[in-house]
Amino acid sequence: MNFFKTKYLLLVFAIVLANCLSNKLLSQTATGNTGSQIQLKDAGGRIIVTGESSIEVNTFLLKKFSAGKLLFKDGKTANDTALNFSILTGELVFLEKGELYKVNKPVTSFSLEEQLPNGEDQTRNFENGFPNIDRNNAQTFYEVVFSGKEWVLLKYWSMQFRERIEYGGTTQRSYISLLDYYLFNQSKNTIQYLGDRINLKNLKKAMPDYSQKINQWQEKNPSTPKTDVDFNKLFSELENMQ
Repeated sequence: MNFFKTKYLLLVFAIVLANCLSNKLLSQTATGNTGSQIQLKDAGGRIIVTGESSIEVNTFLLKKFSAGKLLFKDGKTANDTALNFSILTGELVFLEKGELYKVNKPVTSFSLEEQLPNGEDQTRNFENGFPNIDRNNAQTFYEVVFSGKEWVLLKYWSMQFRERIEYGGTTQRSYISLLDYYLFNQSKNTIQYLGDRINLKNLKKAMPDYSQKINQWQEKNPSTPKTDVDFNKLFSELENMQ
């Protein structure tokens, strides 16, 4: 009886140990084994101090580090609970024990979970691998607003450091986040710049073959699209029009 009891306890211990090792390996896949510690610096060379739950104001896309999923170039995936995207450097980063690391294993896409002010959760998706344009190349990450058979609507986040001399001679230093829209054509493998804002006028100019469809859509939808959700719906309907 004692023999079977001992054998059972050893089996339970082995299962628990296997689960612990599995969780540790998953964490290493998403973090330690694929990351290297970094120090972000501003335009003046000053180090941006990292913190336990947040980093210096406005240098990252999300206010708080969040859960996310990564797809690596080799096809493997990983999950992490403390991911964020650096607008300042254009890199995917994570926190581990209060230290900031960048993911140095090639990533083709990733998603970040974010809670909106109204309490709802949303998933924000990012991809790279698009053609060169302006200062952007195949390694540049864009946020995907819409992805269809013909078109992919993209947002590109960046940041500039600015200094302003105020009354009295004091210098005001700040980080300014910038947002630009791009449009990728799947069949032609081309990308074009739309501007720092998107509207029906610049879409007609960028998509001349779709001008008539956009006019038809306007007749049925008098309200002007303003949000990412609006433009996602617009593109979805345009691609489904005959």
